Amino acid sequence: MAKSPKPAVPSRRRLARTTTFVVLVLVLIVAVTEPLRSKIGHLFSQAWLWVDQPRTPEWWGAAGQWAGALGTFGAVVVALWIAMRDGRRAQQDRERLTEQEHRSHVARLAAWFGEPIELRDDGQLMATVDVSNTSDEPFYEVVVFPVFIQGAAPHTGEELARGSDGYPPCVVIAALLPGRWIVETPGLDSVPSGSFGIEIACRDRFGTNWIRRATGELVEMPTNPVDHYKLSRPLKYAHPTRAKD
Repeated sequence: MAKSPKPAVPSRRRLARTTTFVVLVLVLIVAVTEPLRSKIGHLFSQAWLWVDQPRTPEWWGAAGQWAGALGTFGAVVVALWIAMRDGRRAQQDRERLTEQEHRSHVARLAAWFGEPIELRDDGQLMATVDVSNTSDEPFYEVVVFPVFIQGAAPHTGEELARGSDGYPPCVVIAALLPGRWIVETPGLDSVPSGSFGIEIACRDRFGTNWIRRATGELVEMPTNPVDHYKLSRPLKYAHPTRAKD
């Protein structure tokens, strides 16, 4: 199974840490090394004496050489700065593309209510849910939860699963193939109009586990959906039917 690419550690952080370390080392060396301080002071004094000399042709020739050297040094500094800036931008672009690839499969999974919640003859509330997989590969251990999206009622599958003894109002699909599918889930009673939605969890082609909340938020999980919601095993898998276009 292919592994999901993970965003790389930003190089700008490593660069900042390295720069800080180098500066601290230089400050420490200057602070504790008397010969080095003496040499630096001597260098500055010689430079001042040279500047204070009469402006002879030799002085102007040396000044031109110094100006050329400083110009070369400045050009090198500017080139290094441009290279570092472009490197940071390239790193940011790579991180963005890696994150997009990381979410590329689960971004093609969606679910919503189909037919209104209805009461069966056996007294059980049931709801019809449309589940769409527009990718070319299946999703695994897909858990579909009807949840509330307003009021004081449970807004997440975790809240519904809490205290349910492993049998919350949800359905589990072993493998959701590409296409649009219809599945029935237990309905929620006392639901005001427009106050409910669908939460869907899955494992994608990379083996990464996700929850898409009823509000659209996408959350990555460390464990598979069945264990995350603490559903009791053995599971009774639902068998969705293909929706008619």
